[in-house]
Amino acid sequence: MQLIKTTQIAVIVFAALAAAPAASFGQPSAEATLNPANGALAIDDRRPPDSLRNHPIGAFLFGCENGVWNLGDQQVGADRIPRLVQELTAALGDQVRGQTLVVRKYGVYLNGRAWVEDQATADAGLVGALLAPTTPDPTRKDVTLAAKCPRERMSAGWFATSELTSNFSPIVVEIDISLAGHDYQARAVLSPEREMWGEFHRNSVTPAMTAYVNEAISRANRAAVDVVTGRSQSLPETSQPVPASSSH
Repeated sequence: MQLIKTTQIAVIVFAALAAAPAASFGQPSAEATLNPANGALAIDDRRPPDSLRNHPIGAFLFGCENGVWNLGDQQVGADRIPRLVQELTAALGDQVRGQTLVVRKYGVYLNGRAWVEDQATADAGLVGALLAPTTPDPTRKDVTLAAKCPRERMSAGWFATSELTSNFSPIVVEIDISLAGHDYQARAVLSPEREMWGEFHRNSVTPAMTAYVNEAISRANRAAVDVVTGRSQSLPETSQPVPASSSH
């Protein structure tokens, strides 16, 4: 089996068109480290330091990323990249020996736009109710939740309504990597079975949030492996919810 060249993938998985510098491939940078679990695939982690901590992506009420929160490695999902390396190595074996996995982005986001705007409306009273956009009732069976802005206007946390299975704030995972001279992007969207935004902010990272994040990471890693190996050109447009009691 050979690694495939970059391919455009719709909805849940898509491949990048922009090429990374040739010097990045097969030559570990000064920051590259070997994964101790397999010793075969080096990791060149080029993510910005800010992505490693919990922080809001956007704080402006009317901004596209309002309510989008970055879930950093330092608080949850610290093993996201080693888990990806393990899955790639399991799928590709000796084909990745001596290669370097360049990681430009591995973001996990909680998009609580609807929840945040609902709270702002409640706090602002009648005036806020007139100004704030209408958000769907999360208990409704028909899913109508949408991202704040079109995909091209959001730097992180975008989702399509068709990717959801509930109106609760979704967890979105976005991956941007290079391997063996090719760029790949993958993403996954998970709909929790209950609203996690308020719980997350009251108690930081709860066991339930950890379980949801771990499941979202697993789905995104599988999506990345499918793109790199060429086993799948697309994934189902919806993500099945995982019970809050699940764990990795």
